[in-house]
Amino acid sequence: MEKLDIFTVDDTLIEYYRKFESRILYTKENRKYIGIILEIDSIKYLAPLSSPKIDDYDESGLLKKDTLTIIRLEDFKSQIEKDDFFHSLSELKKELKIKSHMEMKSLGKVFLANMIPVKEGTYRRFDINLEQDQKYKNLLLKQYILINEEKVKHKILKNAKVVFSHKKQNLDKGYVKACYDFIGLVEKLKEFC
Repeated sequence: MEKLDIFTVDDTLIEYYRKFESRILYTKENRKYIGIILEIDSIKYLAPLSSPKIDDYDESGLLKKDTLTIIRLEDFKSQIEKDDFFHSLSELKKELKIKSHMEMKSLGKVFLANMIPVKEGTYRRFDINLEQDQKYKNLLLKQYILINEEKVKHKILKNAKVVFSHKKQNLDKGYVKACYDFIGLVEKLKEFC
């Protein structure tokens, strides 16, 4: 499986799509619309990436679980130092459980419900190294690493195909209704100059 890369889409295409799909996400001022390119039924789609948000966590402060349309990018950092000493395996497991709970944090999400079709000339690879905002650059680098972990990449590709298929079938499900009109946007992309 080839690596997923991070791309940006021309602002003109985003504005064009907003005429037909009012739910197209807005970005922060001076930020590009970025995401990953996925190919489904011979058409390329950009699945947007988001930055971490407070709504990534539930009421108790735990990171929410993935859904079919939202793949959460999780950063797990164990604070166990190599000189930590544990008297038993159960003590180690207890320490790991406590620390893993405390250290799981969001690095953003991949929004599969918000995929938009793109064609050559409307998107380009986003060079993370040219990003001026160091904090945002670090976030994008971590996201890049995570989306290319085999397990995460497989889940993104599998879920994207399922979401697309369910939308194409117009299943009567809440998450299907929340998806952009992928097929309608493909038709609009054909008209885009």
